Amino acid sequence: MTAAQKAEVSTAFKILDKHGTGEVSTSDVRVALRGLGIEPDALEMVNILGVADVEPCTSAVSYNQFLTIFERVLCDATLTPLDVCRVFSIIGSSYDGRMRAQHLLAAAYSCGLKFTDEQVAEMLAKASNSNNHSCSVEELNEFLSTATMV
Repeated sequence: MTAAQKAEVSTAFKILDKHGTGEVSTSDVRVALRGLGIEPDALEMVNILGVADVEPCTSAVSYNQFLTIFERVLCDATLTPLDVCRVFSIIGSSYDGRMRAQHLLAAAYSCGLKFTDEQVAEMLAKASNSNNHSCSVEELNEFLSTATMV
C-alpha cells in the first residue's frame, strides 16, 4: 500500500469514527468498501473481516484492523482493462505504445506492488506476442485476463 493510499484509509477511518472512540462498526467498513466500488455479499464480508481477525458478530473494528482490511482489499483488487489503460497513460511522454520492464516496474511501484526484475521479465515474455521484451496494452489485457496470479 502506498503512503497516499494509507493516508486515504486513515482519513476514511477518521470520518467514519464519528464519536472518536478509535473504532468503527462493521457496517461502516461495508460503507467504505462501497466507496471503492466493492459490494461484498454476507459471505464475502465475513471473509473480508476475517483477514483482520474481526469476529463477524462483533460490531467494533479498530484502526489497525481497518487498515489491514484495506491493505488486503487494495492488494487483491483485480485490474480491469480500463485500469490497464490508465497504467499505460501514467507512463508519460516516453510511451510509444509498448510497455517495457522499467514502465511495468514503475506502474507496479505506484500501485504499492513489488516485483523483482526477473518477475517483470517473465510477465513481459508471457504477455508479449513478439520477442522484444515489451508488450502493448492489448497484449497486457489479454495476459491479465488469462493469467493465474498467486
